Amino acid sequence: MGQTRRLTLRDAAQVLGISKEAVRKRVKRGTLPSDVGEDGRRYVYLDAGGDAGPPRGGAVPGPYDPRDELIATLKEQLEAERNAHAETRRIAYTLAQRPQLEAPQEPRDARETASEDIGGAAPPAGDTGEPRGRSSWWRRFFGFE
Repeated sequence: MGQTRRLTLRDAAQVLGISKEAVRKRVKRGTLPSDVGEDGRRYVYLDAGGDAGPPRGGAVPGPYDPRDELIATLKEQLEAERNAHAETRRIAYTLAQRPQLEAPQEPRDARETASEDIGGAAPPAGDTGEPRGRSSWWRRFFGFE
């Protein structure tokens, strides 16, 4: 292996032909050795040919394959989806365990109430149940209209 160069993230991205974000992800995964300088900037170590130098563990990385980056990104997305689905299942289970509330009953029709009050007599023939003209105050008050 040749001489190792210490480069900024931007310079390393140009040498490798990838984005700065891709360099950051490689640093995070440990496939690119790096450190933080006294100025607070992150530096990446590449050999003179532009390949990554040995990682901190001493193992030499294999040749660069752009599919590795895609695979890592897809694995992260898959894990995020799994977490989201687990949360959805947890919420659905919690809702299924709640006691069901009874649906509110519809208010009784004014005609039924009036006919029950007078002994269950049926309304007069031809009565459609529609109010004639202005309705009485108690129908408006009790919400039968």
